[in-house]
Amino acid sequence: MEHITNRCRRTFKTKKAQTAFEFILLIGFLFLLFSAMLIVLKIKLSDANYERQQLLVQKYQNYALDEIALAQAMHDGYNRIFTIPPTFYGAPYEISINGDNSLVLKIGDDIHFKLLPPNVHGEIHVGSNLLIKQTGEINLSKI
Repeated sequence: MEHITNRCRRTFKTKKAQTAFEFILLIGFLFLLFSAMLIVLKIKLSDANYERQQLLVQKYQNYALDEIALAQAMHDGYNRIFTIPPTFYGAPYEISINGDNSLVLKIGDDIHFKLLPPNVHGEIHVGSNLLIKQTGEINLSKI
């Protein structure tokens, strides 16, 4: 009888140990699943943030291009002062016209280019800029 009782105790202890082991495996699996979900979420948020930044870059570039397009549609002698915002949503940035007639927007380490019409000359900067159309040519200068 004592032999049977010891055997039952060992079986009970074995079942408890197996249950504890299964619980640890289940917790480990759920931790891995949760970690994978967090990684996927972080990647999705990063992609969405990048796309948002690209749209904002296009908005800033198009602001300058719209001013130039407006000047092209006007008669000679047209002039206008327009202001480029001092920060890119709180971050410092640079805007300029490259030698090959492209508008360059530099935010941190990112550089974005957009082609300008061939008759645009001068410089564009953050802050106030003067746009003048003379003899079909559009000249930009900082004020």
